[in-house]
Amino acid sequence: MTALARTAEHRTVRHLRTSPPRGRGLPSLRVVLTTGLLRTIVAGMLAAALGGCASSQQPSAVSVPITGRVLYTAPNSVATQVLRGLPGNGNAVVPAALGYIASQPVADWLGDWVPADKVGAVARQAAQPAYEVGKVAVIAIYAIPDRDCKGFSAGGLATSDAYRSWLTALAHGISGLGPIVILEPDSLAQLDCLTVAQQSDRLLALNQAVDLLTGVGARVYLDGGHAGWQSPAVMAQRLRAAGVDRASGFALNVSNFDSTAAETAYGHAISAILGGAHFVIDTSRSGRGAPPSAALNWCNPQGRGLGQAPTTITRDPLVDAYLWVKTPGVSDGACRPGDPPAGRFWPAYAVGLYQRRTA
Repeated sequence: MTALARTAEHRTVRHLRTSPPRGRGLPSLRVVLTTGLLRTIVAGMLAAALGGCASSQQPSAVSVPITGRVLYTAPNSVATQVLRGLPGNGNAVVPAALGYIASQPVADWLGDWVPADKVGAVARQAAQPAYEVGKVAVIAIYAIPDRDCKGFSAGGLATSDAYRSWLTALAHGISGLGPIVILEPDSLAQLDCLTVAQQSDRLLALNQAVDLLTGVGARVYLDGGHAGWQSPAVMAQRLRAAGVDRASGFALNVSNFDSTAAETAYGHAISAILGGAHFVIDTSRSGRGAPPSAALNWCNPQGRGLGQAPTTITRDPLVDAYLWVKTPGVSDGACRPGDPPAGRFWPAYAVGLYQRRTA
């Protein structure tokens, strides 16, 4: 299945604030596992991660409580910027749609388009305003080498060493600020497209990322694809091999359209294999469920709608939050005549999502 185009979608860089949180310095990073030990662990788990279900359960994933916490809404989101530029005599439904989207907390995406010497400051600028008002920011990290298997969002950092250095700088930037981090959408669901050596490198990189980011207090959710991609057994094995037992859990439906009910069932099936791991669900475009099976049904499909508003109160003991990881209205790619390139905000599509939203 083709991955979801999303590379350029959050490249707007706001004015950087480079000071640490008030009253706090930046503690040194804590790396829980050494590279040598991680390589040994990953080498031993790779065959199981690719082959199916384990014979026994593992301990429950670490779940940092976020229930009841308020998610942060950035004041200068892309929807807000477009809304400010609308003419005063436009169709009333457009500002209503954009205003509604702009009023919701949406993830900031940080990827290889942010240079290593700036990513710490950019990450801090995304997380610090939330911290200062007692709320929680959401950050999606999308920079892993060999990203998207030559698809619409192909790219990522050139080497594992470059990725580790970039992540280290990012981790310094968010140290002590406690954001929710969605770690590398599609990276595990797409594992099949890589060589065995590349698979091992990716699992090692994700393990190191988990330790770097949890070591500075981030709530890390490893991306677990969606219900229409890999079986629960395969995804559970891959999540385990990537270090989910040391993370807050896993994330589902990022930038996709599947219904929350279907993703909840899928998440519970994965969690049962992992011994009770928690998860979050991207509900940004889930209001009408998955589109009919067809070519490019992942790319700007018609008839979709906004899903549940982001919240950390889900009434499901395993679902830590419903999040808007994807920005509703941002194009998945120029998949059909008239579709904007990936990453460009598309007001007409945003209006359609709003009109078909879940109440």
